[in-house]
Amino acid sequence: MIALPNRGLSFEYPTTVFPGSTLLAVGFACFVFLVCHPTAGLSGLSNVMRYRWLRVLGKYSYGIYVYHWLVQYCLVKLNLAGLRGSSPWLIFGLVSMITAGTAWASYHLLERPFLSLKRYARFDDAG
Repeated sequence: MIALPNRGLSFEYPTTVFPGSTLLAVGFACFVFLVCHPTAGLSGLSNVMRYRWLRVLGKYSYGIYVYHWLVQYCLVKLNLAGLRGSSPWLIFGLVSMITAGTAWASYHLLERPFLSLKRYARFDDAG
């Protein structure tokens, strides 16, 4: 509802920053609770959340989160691909594909090698 009058969730609008982002965060937190809580009565939704494509998306979600703004900034604000005046759906598709590809490459070239170093780290409860 907050996005409609502003034509999106741009941080240029005070209603996006607060209460928009706060309500969005609370809504997603409630969704996660309802899906994960065994007595919430949403076992069907819990089963949907086990789909393989969602787990794959989850693997690359951090990279998507990190790189989406940079990709959008370069393609839209800096107009590096010459897309100014193009269809918003074309821009959305290109930004999404490039972001997904960047997240995939980042996971396999950066995150995964660093994650493999965990076997050399010693974790103990002594702190």
